[in-house]
Formats: sequence, C-alpha cells, structure tokens
Amino acid sequence: MEKKTLNLSKTRLLIAVLLLTAIVLSLAPFQPALADAPEGLDPNTIVSNDGQVFMAPAAAESAAVPFAGRSMLSVQGTMDQSASPERFGQPLGGGGAESVIGPDGRTRITTTTVYPYRAIVFLKITWKNNSQGWCTGWLIGERTVATAGHCVYSHDTATAGWFKSIVAYAGKNGTSNPYGSATSHRAWTVTGWTSGSGSANYDYAAVQLNNRSGTTHGFGYYVGWFGFVVNQYLNQSEKIYGYPGDKTTGTMWGMGGTVKQLATRRIYYNNDTYGGQSGSPVYITYQNQCCYGIAIHAYGVGSSSWNSGTRIVTAVYNNLVTWKYYTYP
Repeated sequence: MEKKTLNLSKTRLLIAVLLLTAIVLSLAPFQPALADAPEGLDPNTIVSNDGQVFMAPAAAESAAVPFAGRSMLSVQGTMDQSASPERFGQPLGGGGAESVIGPDGRTRITTTTVYPYRAIVFLKITWKNNSQGWCTGWLIGERTVATAGHCVYSHDTATAGWFKSIVAYAGKNGTSNPYGSATSHRAWTVTGWTSGSGSANYDYAAVQLNNRSGTTHGFGYYVGWFGFVVNQYLNQSEKIYGYPGDKTTGTMWGMGGTVKQLATRRIYYNNDTYGGQSGSPVYITYQNQCCYGIAIHAYGVGSSSWNSGTRIVTAVYNNLVTWKYYTYP
C-alpha cells in the first residue's frame, strides 16, 4: 500500500510539473525556433548578426496596424549632443543626384516631434573597419526599426559583412535629437541579401534597439510606429520622408509621389530621393488610417526611370511581423 501511494504521488508530481511547464511556455514571449542553415535556402530566410538562421512563421493577417505613441515623453531638445560636432560619415545607398527626378520636389520637415515623422529614425552606422555612414529607418514596433538590407550588411570590399554598431535617433532634426538615442541590440536581414553580391529584390532588414537612453522602454512606446500592409497598386499615392545626404546632415526631407511601376518584388515611384534615405518608409493612408508602409526605399533611378524600394509582399510582411514581435533581449 505504501509503495502504491508513493508511485501515485510521483505521478501527480510529474503531471503538475508538465502542466506548469506548459503554462510557462504559453506565456513566454514570441520567438521563432532557430535552426541550422539548410541547403537551398529560400531567399527570404532570416539571418541575424549573431549568427542565427531561421524561417519566419506564416502571419495570420496581411496588415499590421500603426500606433501613434503614448505622448508621455517630454521633448528633450538637444539631448545626447557631445561638446564637439557628431560625425556621421557618408550617406548610404539610395542613389545620387540622378535620383532627384526633374525639379526637386522635396520639402523639409521641421516638426519632427509630430507623428508620423517622429517614428522615422536616423541610423548612424559604424562598420567593422570603423568607417561610418547613415541610413533612414522607420519604427514598426516598440524597439524594431525597418530599414534597407545594405544598411546592416555591406557587400562593399572595405566594409564587407555586418555592421559593428548602430545608434538610432527618432525624429532627428539637424543637431537636435528630441528623443535622445538608442543603440542596436541585434539586426536581421535575409539570405537573398547576404548571399553572393546581394539581390536588390531582397534588400530589406530590421534593427532591434535597446531601450531609449535613460528609460526602460523602446522608442516606439513613446513616439509610436508605422503599420505595414501587403497592398500596392499602380498610380497609388504614397509618401517618402527620410534623411538625404544632399541636405544638411540630420535634417528630414521628403515628398508625396505616385507608384509608377510594380515588379514581383520591387516597387517604383516618382518621389525625389537621395543617398541617406535608404531604408525610408514608402507609406500610404490605408482604410482611412495613417500610416502604413508598402515598401522600403533602397535605390535611385539607375537603369530605370524611377526610384525604387523593396515591395512588401507576403514573405516580407511575415518577416516584418517576426521582427516586430521578436523577444527582447
């Protein structure tokens, strides 16, 4: 009788442990299972700067909604400025003078503390050889910034490979950093960009940031973030704002435009852009709500008549969802 009672107690204890484990796992933050890199990778397979490789699960929806922020943060003026001028190197990608199509239609945004401009991010990038440059990004979650693949992983000989460090400034306005700064925690892009010399069809990425300086939250908690959607069509009105290299460093410029051409994984538009605006959101008002990204700006005119970016198709959307909700830290 004592032996049967003892066995019954062990069984009950094992069941209790299993139930507790199941409850803990169900409450754990979302994080995809990691795996070794298989042969013949899908070009949308996620890779990160800490050496992980994994596939994003299918997303249940095709539109992630925007958030305008909690408006709980007092603007800090020139917070995080050093005594000497900051150095940012050269603007990355996005094309040169030819990317201004005809007369320059861009206007400067000085009200960078207003949504959605405060959710547009200046990314100061340091490469492994200690050279520096900058790109633009856009918040899609509390700590997640969408940007171009070439802003985190370089195919240039001198800077080849992953970045060394990234510092982000939400709503930067010249020398003023109204919301301070945040440093990079990790970054992702896809094998379609890291393989070979990189395909423009897969030139997209995201950076997961640490907490905003001096707080226990990420930028998005305060300033909000963009939504994103699989919804692009010809002659669609859209906007692009970012940090171009032909204007005063750190000033935000952009304009509205129109989708002129669609390719399977690229979208083409007549907005004027310039290097440094790589990673900017190409965004729309969707279902009467602003603002939803439909592409990630990455290239100047080149051999086309228009500037272009990576189109948010279903596979890109799924990866953005994965990055938006990825476990921190």
